[in-house]
Amino acid sequence: MTGRAVARAFNDLLFQRACNTKDRINLSSGNPSFAPFAPAVTAMEKTARRSDNQIYASGAGYRRERDKLVPFCNDIGLRPDGYDLTPDNIVFGMGATHLYYTALIILQQKFCEEHRAVKPVILMSAPSYGLFTTQPESLGYDIETFPLRPENGWQVEPDIAENRIRAIEADGSRKVCALYNINPHNPTGTVTPAPVTEKLAKMLKSRNIWAIDDMAYYGLEYDAVPTPLATHHFDKTITLLSTSKAFGLPRVRAAFACGHADMMTAINDHIGMQMISLPSTVAPVLDACYGPEHRAAAQDYLEKNRTGYMVGRNLVHSFIYGLQGTALKDDEVSTLYKILREAFGNKKEADRILRDGTPELRLANVRMDSGYFAMLQIGGLDNYFYGTTRLKNTFQFAAAAVDMTSTLTLPLSCSVTNAHPDMLRATFGGMSPRRMVRGLQNLVDTLRALPTSPDVSQQNDLQSRGLALGHRFEMTG
Repeated sequence: MTGRAVARAFNDLLFQRACNTKDRINLSSGNPSFAPFAPAVTAMEKTARRSDNQIYASGAGYRRERDKLVPFCNDIGLRPDGYDLTPDNIVFGMGATHLYYTALIILQQKFCEEHRAVKPVILMSAPSYGLFTTQPESLGYDIETFPLRPENGWQVEPDIAENRIRAIEADGSRKVCALYNINPHNPTGTVTPAPVTEKLAKMLKSRNIWAIDDMAYYGLEYDAVPTPLATHHFDKTITLLSTSKAFGLPRVRAAFACGHADMMTAINDHIGMQMISLPSTVAPVLDACYGPEHRAAAQDYLEKNRTGYMVGRNLVHSFIYGLQGTALKDDEVSTLYKILREAFGNKKEADRILRDGTPELRLANVRMDSGYFAMLQIGGLDNYFYGTTRLKNTFQFAAAAVDMTSTLTLPLSCSVTNAHPDMLRATFGGMSPRRMVRGLQNLVDTLRALPTSPDVSQQNDLQSRGLALGHRFEMTG
């Protein structure tokens, strides 16, 4: 399932279910953990007091404002083919979603002019960011996927992507218009190595396929450094960067796109039609986060955040596997021990977890290069029942976890894949580490409390409360 159907299923069947519980723990959200970047907040405050807020502006960022982001774009490798990067290659928007949707509209128009009577396809990896299927679906694109394989560390494999493109285009009725790529990746946490990025970019370039390179999680890498597709495929790549994740500003809605000047002009013109001009805060926030004035402060801020997220990553790993085979320093172990002791309220349980881990769970993305998501695998899921329903997927399990422990997670079926029915995404951002541990333990407690044979009494109780698992929970459509 993709697009509105899966979003509706999550909202109707899981999120609303969780809203009816008390003291819920939301492990499904994408909220960052840390306070917003202070210079960006100051910039917003100054902008709100400016005298020119009563004057209409036009477009998606004045040239002088966009010029401040050129050095950053150069530094991360956004390199045009044979010419220098200028402000004309940058456009501002109200978040990456806004720019993504606007770009899709323009790409669709271009595609229809060039390929009459051929259906446009957007290709994305599976798993991927599920909410970004709703926009192409609403515009009439077909959505197709190619797999990221756990045995390859969830990395993009350009040969697999190209074979998928060949299969899609085989009968001539459809053509891949664009590939949507996430780097650093949500939900796997991978960062694509430079040689893989180069190979993927050259393949897309040879096949005349646009790329939408979503770098919303840029700045949340631990050690790896992401290479943009535009380094090798600039003229037909739209690179998206945002303040939402790394800079703790998801509600501010500030992002920018970088690409060929013709595409950026088209996006700018379309934004002008949508809203005349962007909110006055967008450019100052982007300047504060990505411009030269606060560059050193931004690097310090991001480094502190990464350190905090690494605590969460280590905590998830240790909760599941214990400390065996880890290379943590003594002070890191002490930090984890303190968090576990506070979460469980006793030393004995903290000792047990760091010694033995939690065998009911497995970590599907053991090596996380970035971000704050854990892909959890539920062992032996189909051995359990909820009422008289044998569990086939984590969407069903997630409903049981909401009912039994008020804990909400994101089944991997909501991330554009049906290939891993026993996996779900759990955040270790947006909450205290202690509360995150409680959420993980709640998942384990749910599994331990589920019957291993049909329970008619439980089924009757679920039906009386309107909570029985119907066919929509099977997520097969």
